[in-house]
Amino acid sequence: MKEKIRTIIVEDELPIRDALLSFAMDIDDIQIVGLGKDGADLEDLLIQKKPDLAILDIELPVEDAITILSRQKIKPATIFITAHPSYAIKAFEYEAIDFLLKPLSLQKFKNAANRAIRYFKLLKKDIKGNIEENKIKVLWIQENSITLPVLISDIAFFESQKKITLACLFNKKCVTIPMSISSIYKKIEHLDFIQIHRRYIVNIAAIVKMEPLFHGTYEVYVKGCNRVLPVSRRYSRKILKK
Repeated sequence: MKEKIRTIIVEDELPIRDALLSFAMDIDDIQIVGLGKDGADLEDLLIQKKPDLAILDIELPVEDAITILSRQKIKPATIFITAHPSYAIKAFEYEAIDFLLKPLSLQKFKNAANRAIRYFKLLKKDIKGNIEENKIKVLWIQENSITLPVLISDIAFFESQKKITLACLFNKKCVTIPMSISSIYKKIEHLDFIQIHRRYIVNIAAIVKMEPLFHGTYEVYVKGCNRVLPVSRRYSRKILKK
């Protein structure tokens, strides 16, 4: 029997809660283990059920979801739901799997659920391979004015462009992250990424080869992107050691 993703739903509006339950029950990989209507219910469910995934309205009676989650030692993966686009920043900071705006639709929910399923499959694969769980992370990107999550393991390299950073994926697509490259590196420097230049951070798994140029500088060839990136002298010794 396939192991399912143990999931809770907490939403104060009954029609939306019922819709979420109906949507979730339609997805084989998800098992609903608890329902709630407010912050108190959420805290109880987190303690009693220890879910893998929480589908939560951010604004809940009693206390908001992010405040409650911040107190937990073990936090579930999260899909946030709200009527307010301004909460995207909070979801971004929390590194949620997805962020859904009301009104909801079955297709929106399925898209979010598929991201969660993919996340857990990768997590399970990494645990089997004796790789630290924290090597799978999510960053939030902006695409056509919409904020969406992307798995760090899908990113070949980051490129700084003024006040934003481009995340270039193995599929050659580049997306925007509303953070400076230095802020991103603080989040991921313990993972398999290395800074090679003040403008570039590279996934070590993406490096095909590294060739010397002159005066201690190099260039690296990045697979999946058909890109050659500069390695400045400041970072060359560190990357050679790595």
